[in-house]
Amino acid sequence: MKTVLIRPSNPTGSGYLTEWGFLSTPLGLLQLAGCLLTMDDSEVKVIDMEADQMQVDRAVDEALDFNPDMVGVTIHASAAHRTSTRIAQSIKEQKKDTLLIAGGHHATFLPTELLRGGFDVVALGEAKAMTPYSMSGKRQRARCNSGTFAASYSRKITISSKRRGGR
Repeated sequence: MKTVLIRPSNPTGSGYLTEWGFLSTPLGLLQLAGCLLTMDDSEVKVIDMEADQMQVDRAVDEALDFNPDMVGVTIHASAAHRTSTRIAQSIKEQKKDTLLIAGGHHATFLPTELLRGGFDVVALGEAKAMTPYSMSGKRQRARCNSGTFAASYSRKITISSKRRGGR
C-alpha cells in the first residue's frame, strides 16, 4: 500500500515561525509513517507544505506522482481547513479511488464538514494509525493503536465506537 501523508500550509502563516522563529517537525505524521511502514509492502511519502512553502497544486502533483492508495492530511489549525479540502477535492478529481483521511485537532472537532469537503474518513482524537482499510484486499493493520473515526458511506455519516485494548 502506498500512502502519502501531508501537513498542509496555513495561509495565515505558522505561529511558531512568526512568533518564535522555528517551525515544528510534524511528529504525528512521522509517527503515522512509522506505523504504516510496519505493514507488508508499504511505502510512505511525507509532504510538509509548511516547511517547503508549497502551494496546493504542487503538493497535489507531488502526491499523485507517488501514485498513492491512501492520502492522510493532518489539519493542525482551523486556518488550514480550506487548504486541506482543496487538496482532498483535487486528488479525488484526478484519482477517484484514493482513500482520503483527515486527522488532527481541527478534524476531531469538525468531522462532518471535512467529510462533506471531500474526505472519505476522519480520524477523531488520538488515532495513531487509521488503517482499517486495505487497498490490496487483505485486512492488514499497522502495529499501532487506532482510535475512533468518522466515515461517509453513500452520504450517511457514521462514527465508530472507541476500541479498547489497541488493535
